[in-house]
Amino acid sequence: MTILFAADDKAVLLDSKKRRYLIDLTDDGEFHSHAGFVRHSDIIGQPEGCRVRSTKNGEYVVLRPTLEDFVIEMPRVGAGHLPEGSCTDLHACRHRPGSARL
Repeated sequence: MTILFAADDKAVLLDSKKRRYLIDLTDDGEFHSHAGFVRHSDIIGQPEGCRVRSTKNGEYVVLRPTLEDFVIEMPRVGAGHLPEGSCTDLHACRHRPGSARL
């Protein structure tokens, strides 16, 4: 049994250079790139692994996203405070044994 793509699904478009584009499918949406655009309606109702062509004749393979695709698209956040830096921080703040701390 093959599961077909539907509106509100996520899909990955893989181009000829193996670049991956994660998109959210909508009924009237379009994916735009330097190689033209692909209508989401060309993908909806198709099985995984189908091939679609852009308006400038660029070919894409349509796949389901993997965990890696989601991780790559996650927003970057600032690094937290790491334990390795604790000693340096305490020394910089002039904390000595027996000194008062808040």
